[in-house]
Amino acid sequence: MQEEKPTVLIRKLAMLRDRLDPQAATVRHGRASGRRHVSARPGMDGQASLTISTDATDVAAVYDAVRQAAVKAHGREGECRSLGQLMADIVIDLILHGAAVDAPEMADPAYPMERLGSLRVPHRKAVQATVLVIMSAETATGASDEPGELAGMGPIDADVARRIVQHTRCWTRVVTDPVDDAVIGIDSTERFIPAGLKRLIHVRTPTCTGDDCGLPAHRADLDHITRLEHDGRTRHTNLQPLCRPSHQMKDEGGHWTVTVGDDGSTIWRSRWGAIRVVRPSLRVRTHGTPLQADDCPF
Repeated sequence: MQEEKPTVLIRKLAMLRDRLDPQAATVRHGRASGRRHVSARPGMDGQASLTISTDATDVAAVYDAVRQAAVKAHGREGECRSLGQLMADIVIDLILHGAAVDAPEMADPAYPMERLGSLRVPHRKAVQATVLVIMSAETATGASDEPGELAGMGPIDADVARRIVQHTRCWTRVVTDPVDDAVIGIDSTERFIPAGLKRLIHVRTPTCTGDDCGLPAHRADLDHITRLEHDGRTRHTNLQPLCRPSHQMKDEGGHWTVTVGDDGSTIWRSRWGAIRVVRPSLRVRTHGTPLQADDCPF
């Protein structure tokens, strides 16, 4: 007797449920469609996964299109990547290169995808993808193979980090103490440096310090731990990156208080007694030599 695989059994049961009550199935589909989203999850060895949760018909169409494109590319002379590798590379090409140009005009008779229906985001503007990578100067110059860190994802190998340096439009030099890696300086041409201050916070704390969502700091809100109306200063000792839900939870919920420890750790305390400590990736020196607290440019 051959047993059904769990996934097959689940599909059959779902189909039976929908056939017994089609009206409820329509309601469930509409509710589930409203929860469509994209999520990114870091993995091991410099890898990560991108998950798109949306209507099954769209996913089936996308998967078929990507697979067909991979099969065609697989037949090219000299191509040695596997079908799976090609599908992954094609998806990345489609997203990053597609995002770099404006959405096409649907009224254009040359638009080849009209048969699929209306464009879902017709007024989408071109964007350039941004990633935050932290690495040592030795890694950047090739003197060392120490891994870099991709904000929100984790470590990446030195070759990948150097390739990013070669193609980046901008970078920020941060001077750290060779003994304890404390930040003692950062490039800036201004005395009061909002842009430099943001970069410092991003380097010191690469991801959201709130609910462990892993959102890269440059995509998060820059939160005043002590709010401005409560005389909170705009300094690195009073700033943290927070995703929007965590920011709202902190400022509006009244259930959490946040303080900063001497080592730069962010300490969250709930009204019920729970304590959560988020330690920075790098410490910022604000006492002792060579940088005094009152002279700190950030």
